Amino acid sequence: MKRFSAIILCFTFMLCGCGTGKKIKVKTDFLSFGCNIDYKDDKYSLDVTILENGEMDCFVTAPQTLVGMRCIVDDKRVKIDYMGIEIEKKLSEIPFGSAVSLFYAVMDDVSGKTLDRRGDNYYLSGRANGIEYTLFATEEGIPVSISFEKEKIFMEFVKLTLVNAKEK
Repeated sequence: MKRFSAIILCFTFMLCGCGTGKKIKVKTDFLSFGCNIDYKDDKYSLDVTILENGEMDCFVTAPQTLVGMRCIVDDKRVKIDYMGIEIEKKLSEIPFGSAVSLFYAVMDDVSGKTLDRRGDNYYLSGRANGIEYTLFATEEGIPVSISFEKEKIFMEFVKLTLVNAKEK
């Protein structure tokens, strides 16, 4: 009977993942990444590079009507260059529901937090400036996507390169 009880107990620990206790933090130290965005019913693709001064250099690769648009973003301003026309705005002047402002808010919110796990999925749910999100990540803590379900916005990260990490 003791042997049977020990087997049941071991099996239960294996199913629950008890005893692992490994806390995985979300990695936010990006060097570059591609981002595919479903924004309401529209689709966009960006190549993003984090510059040495911390600015985010975004280059639009889709849709065809916006290819070539470049945005340089820091925590205070956005500079947009498209077909020779340059516009500069304070970040606070950009609507909060924009993909750029949501990305910054989520990265700020998840910094230092640990992921939850359900089966093979690693995720973190929260609120960034009052907007609910769910960030999905790999078991190493590398972000894979962010979903803003109520706003019908979905961001998928591809070709991610992190500081001190190989391309994922």
